[in-house]
Formats: sequence, structure tokens, C-alpha cells
Amino acid sequence: LAQVVGDKPPDQLSLLRQAARRKATLQRQKDEALLEEVRGAIKPRITSFANQNFRVAYHAVPEEFLPEARAFRENYDETDLGPGTENAKYVTDFMIDRFGIVGTTSDVVSRFEGLAEMNVETFLVAMPFRLEERIAIIEMLGREVLPRIG
Repeated sequence: LAQVVGDKPPDQLSLLRQAARRKATLQRQKDEALLEEVRGAIKPRITSFANQNFRVAYHAVPEEFLPEARAFRENYDETDLGPGTENAKYVTDFMIDRFGIVGTTSDVVSRFEGLAEMNVETFLVAMPFRLEERIAIIEMLGREVLPRIG
């Protein structure tokens, strides 16, 4: 391939590079959109974790996140549970990162490695509400994450 590319006139080589950059940009945008979709999908599950945590105290919440933690708790409706909960609209990125592990395989592996460094030996996998999402998570953990973290 290098020889073929090297033999192309400069204008064709430039076009190939532009196409490769465009393809990489589109893939990055697709990955970012998927990550945002996943972060949005996990919000209903995060609501109960955040509620249980913040109902007790805010002592472990960094100062800059206190307003959003308080707003979440003040607006939380104990009777509104499940995949369509309105409580999800109060879940912030801080809460997703605090109570969840969401991201690429490398992101997930990195978070688990960080937990292992803190001597965390047990964790709970709270599954999404949809069965196909549950299956995808189990497969990803089994094939891509657990073998990398031992």
C-alpha cells in the first residue's frame, strides 16, 4: 500500500489524506454521539444511586458539584421510578461519573484499574432496563474488559 500511495501524483495523495482525515473525523463524531446516547440511557439507573447517596449526606461531594447534587435531591420524586423517570433530567455528568462507569472499552478498563488501585475488590453492575443493552454490557465485560484487568 505504501508503494502504491507513494506512486500517486501529489494531488491524488492529498485527496487520499483528506479522505482519511474526513473518515477519522466522522468516526470520532459517531463515537462521541454514541457515548452521549449511552450516558443519557444510564441516567434513569443513576437516579436511585444518587438519591440514596445524597439523601444521607453531601460530605463527599466536591464543592463545585454541591449545587447540582442539592438540586437533584430537592427535585427527586420518590414515586417516579423506572426507565422513563423524570428524575433522570436532574442527573449530571458528575453523577454519571461518580456512580457509573461509562465510556469506551479503554475508559472502562482504566476506571476498573483505578478502583483496583484503591483496593476495591467488589462492584455491582447495575444493568440498563432494556435486555439488549444488558446483553451488550455482559458481552463487552466478558470479552474486552475482564481479560484486560485480570
